[in-house]
Amino acid sequence: RDIGVTGVQTCALPISGLHELDRDGLLRVRAAGLNEPDQGVPDSTLNDTDVLIWWGHARHDEVSDELAARVAERVRKGLDLVNLTGFENKFPWQLSGGMQQRASIARALSFDPELLLMDEPFGALDPMTRMNMQDLLLLLWREIEATIIFVTHDQEEALSIADEIFLFRDGRVIQKGAPRFIYERPETRYAAEFLGRANILSDFVRRYDHQLGMRFEFSDGSSFSADGSSGGTAGHLLCIRPERWRVVDYGSKNSLAGTVVSSCFIGDRFEYRIDTVAGVQLVTEMAATERAIGTKIGLVVSPSDIRVLDR
Repeated sequence: RDIGVTGVQTCALPISGLHELDRDGLLRVRAAGLNEPDQGVPDSTLNDTDVLIWWGHARHDEVSDELAARVAERVRKGLDLVNLTGFENKFPWQLSGGMQQRASIARALSFDPELLLMDEPFGALDPMTRMNMQDLLLLLWREIEATIIFVTHDQEEALSIADEIFLFRDGRVIQKGAPRFIYERPETRYAAEFLGRANILSDFVRRYDHQLGMRFEFSDGSSFSADGSSGGTAGHLLCIRPERWRVVDYGSKNSLAGTVVSSCFIGDRFEYRIDTVAGVQLVTEMAATERAIGTKIGLVVSPSDIRVLDR
């Protein structure tokens, strides 16, 4: 019956039901704008990404040797790409979560897609498997030379695998670019806090010095300079990444005085929370000696590592 689709140039319609195929292999579909076909669809007209699907069996009991060989080659290539060679006869419940995910990727790649959409593909995996899958995905991307749109809410995952990031807020793109560029040069507070961790400072007085340029003074007398490339002159917030702070002796010139209020050892680094007049600052030190809670320290930062943001 007429399904009333008008005014579109391209439309995908599911057709469901039981219908006996004609002797020439045609399933006859009558619809406005469709010419009556005069022959079946020969295999030579299909490319690698055209797929004909029907759930019944073919008229003949045997699958052609050519088709079987083609399918076998696709299976071999797909399993080899995701390092699952030797597991082709396993059931899903016999595979780990990471192996099941790799099998899903192999299935998607079997169609040789030019564009692959992956929506939170590693969300249910444990951290180690997740890291392995991220590494595998980068290898696959270089191998298949396809465009991959990767949707994730995990900031570290976005930074580690993307060559370009589109950062959305309220349905619109607020910043796009290479991961490192957005991380080091966020244009808004939202971008700074979404990608990685950021210290946002607001309790300061902004002054301009003809020799030193823009300076930001805090209530304890400490002050920082920001170079001209660090952000717009209309900015009233400072963004400093935890790893950009440098710990110096308490009382050092122009340092922001603070006290260690928490300390966390994470393998290759220590992460501290430092209480200052500008608020509690998150500070990361690589391969450093642990600083005890209550220790008084000073914090300094290079002008080029300060990002000035609009409120």
